[in-house]
Amino acid sequence: MFLCGELHDDSPENYKAVGVGHLLDWDPSLSEVLDLENNHEAERTASNSEWIHTSL
Repeated sequence: MFLCGELHDDSPENYKAVGVGHLLDWDPSLSEVLDLENNHEAERTASNSEWIHTSL
């Protein structure tokens, strides 16, 4: 699951199903976080920043 980092309510109209391939076409750097372990997340402050991996 990829989220933007902002708070949103749980209304289904706020979310879209998008194939991972389309996301990788848009931002190839997302491939750097495809191997996250369970209960881990990755965040970055900008699209050109390093990913910060943390355990949940």
